[in-house]
Amino acid sequence: MIFALATPVGKSAIAVIRVAGEGCHKKINSSLDKPINTFGQIFLRDLRSQEGVLDSCMLVFYKSPKSYCGEDMVEIFSHGGLGVVKGIVGFLEQLGMREAEPGEFTRLSVANNKMSLNEAEMVSTLIDSIDEHEVMLSVAAISGALSERVVRVGDLIDLLRVELESQIDFSDEDGVNEENIDRMGVMCNDIIKQLGDLRNNSRLVDDVGEKKSVLLVGPPNSGKSSLFNSMLGRTRSITSDIAGTTRDMIESEMVFNSNKFSLFDSAGIRDTNDEIESSGISLVLQEAKNQSLVLVVVDSTCLDFIAVSKKILKDVPHIIILNKSDLGDCDSHPGVDFTVSAKTGFGVSGLVKGVAELISSVNQDKERLFLINNRQAKLIDGATVCCVNCLEKISIEDFELAAEELKQSRARLDDFIGSKSSDDLLGDIFANFCIGK
Repeated sequence: MIFALATPVGKSAIAVIRVAGEGCHKKINSSLDKPINTFGQIFLRDLRSQEGVLDSCMLVFYKSPKSYCGEDMVEIFSHGGLGVVKGIVGFLEQLGMREAEPGEFTRLSVANNKMSLNEAEMVSTLIDSIDEHEVMLSVAAISGALSERVVRVGDLIDLLRVELESQIDFSDEDGVNEENIDRMGVMCNDIIKQLGDLRNNSRLVDDVGEKKSVLLVGPPNSGKSSLFNSMLGRTRSITSDIAGTTRDMIESEMVFNSNKFSLFDSAGIRDTNDEIESSGISLVLQEAKNQSLVLVVVDSTCLDFIAVSKKILKDVPHIIILNKSDLGDCDSHPGVDFTVSAKTGFGVSGLVKGVAELISSVNQDKERLFLINNRQAKLIDGATVCCVNCLEKISIEDFELAAEELKQSRARLDDFIGSKSSDDLLGDIFANFCIGK
């Protein structure tokens, strides 16, 4: 029997502890003030050890195979205090249970055919998702839509293999039927197209869960640091009338609606003989090209920096902000996207909203239907190469090698779904899961 804390460690209103394995119902029932004999319903019970009541908990019993992992399961919803959780964990260990390994519950789910391997991989991606689009793509994979597409392509490969095998068996007796060859060529082309569509409609997960970054740049005393603090709603960066106060990158996390990003303040860009300040400016220019979005901050005394910044940033997503509107310069200027006052707060809320909307759209491919990882992408690519090789073999009537290429292509799709996966592969995949999953 295994157990794991399924919620983050720390003070909270509720903590969720999962237990799984044959006999877990009996073990837990023996520790309750009143036994539970119904599955799939939530009950309020006192959980007791020999020393006394550990906590008043909500519990749900699940009967195999109708549980997340396909095993008998119990979910305990306790109060989230560290002392409460520690006491329950220690008690479960006394009952002879062990703490689950990372991803062990989901690995059991795959072993018990509750979900395919690619669906299980997307569980981790869903947890790492930080915006609605990433969630939508992850859920599409977990719900089985991606698996269904792969299975359909696999079925087409099986049909073509049957055709090829029949040609191998009967071609020596009846000769080659040109119509059959043409038909098999059409079937193979259709498989190649469907694999290509699947690959093109999928987005790699490399950037999922990674925070977007927003960098403020501009001349000294343009009010970058003041605007940085105003956007955060608190003082995080030192402000001064002395040029060159900010000499390093200062970072703070921002969350607006569902958009999460890192906001960076930076050294003012100017010609300087100060070695430390010059180093900071060089860092700004280097980092600007790697940002999700750059906010160029100017005031009415340095409008010429707009043209300079556009030349430096080129294809980097950026917006131009005219600061210090409280000094009376609220007129529109060519190239300015937002007019604000970091001092009074004028226009700052609109700026934050605009930044969040831009961040959500930067590098966002709304046409993609699924998320796949590098392992899955390589399997689709490999399956496609095998089918292309098969088409070539069909054209020269080498049906045995064509059938072998299809066999290799199907094997890659089987690996994608996880119907024939080694223990080593499963161990590598689930090693990066959180303990309670």
